[in-house]
Amino acid sequence: NAGVLPPDSMSESQFSKRLALLWHPTEENTIFFNYSEGFRAPTYSAVNMGFSNPAHGYISRSNPNLKPEKSQSYELGWNYIDETKSFALTGFYVDYKNFIEEQAPTGIDPDTGYMIFQARNLDKSRIYGFEAKAHMNLFTIQNGHGIIGLNASLAYAKGEERKTKNPINSVEPLTAVVGIDYTYLDKLYLSARVKAVQAKKEGDISQASDPRSPKIPRSPGYATLDLIAEYKPQRDITINAGLYNVFDKQYWSWSEWKSAGSASARERASNPGFNAALSIKYEF
Repeated sequence: NAGVLPPDSMSESQFSKRLALLWHPTEENTIFFNYSEGFRAPTYSAVNMGFSNPAHGYISRSNPNLKPEKSQSYELGWNYIDETKSFALTGFYVDYKNFIEEQAPTGIDPDTGYMIFQARNLDKSRIYGFEAKAHMNLFTIQNGHGIIGLNASLAYAKGEERKTKNPINSVEPLTAVVGIDYTYLDKLYLSARVKAVQAKKEGDISQASDPRSPKIPRSPGYATLDLIAEYKPQRDITINAGLYNVFDKQYWSWSEWKSAGSASARERASNPGFNAALSIKYEF
């Protein structure tokens, strides 16, 4: 396959430190701070594997020169939980040295005209953002055995190289999930869930340095509706069913969108339209 270099070996290690602080101003509230050091060695596939994908118009090349990624992360957050509701809010900031950006666009292959993607190190970079989650029991029915609840979550992150201020392509766009669920004892669970993803702005997309390379366009935002059910007729049997992308929306995940090498390849990389799944699990 194109892009394959002779196999290379790698052996790295690091002692990482971690600090966690908790404060409980009340029984329901928790305020926390976390500091941790991270270490991530390049994957075997990033170092040694490469392939070409004519259908999507790109080549993935190995990079035996990758260095291990090191990080220092800081988290500050608040949790609240009682019998009927829970809330969580966490802000994070991560400093990276040699951040490993998977499948970064690097140029055009002169022989095939395909876009080239390759894992690379970013010297100094940072990712920061926040996550918020909430759950509330709205009301109970069936003599208190059935509970109708509301779930919501929101995730935002932004990443950039420190020197160039170029964005980091592996960072996902703003994502929100809202759902209403119904739980009856431990037997039945029903959920209607809407997932909304913001469009990836052009200013948040890092382009290949080769001027011949086609630019990764702004990705469209989308929203999908999923209907999910789980039923346990008895302790050892679980039936799961789901209707996904109910309104048959054409959409792309950011990871698939940025890796497609052309408009036609991008069209083929869209996620499934309306689909359904059913599974039965029996535990001995």
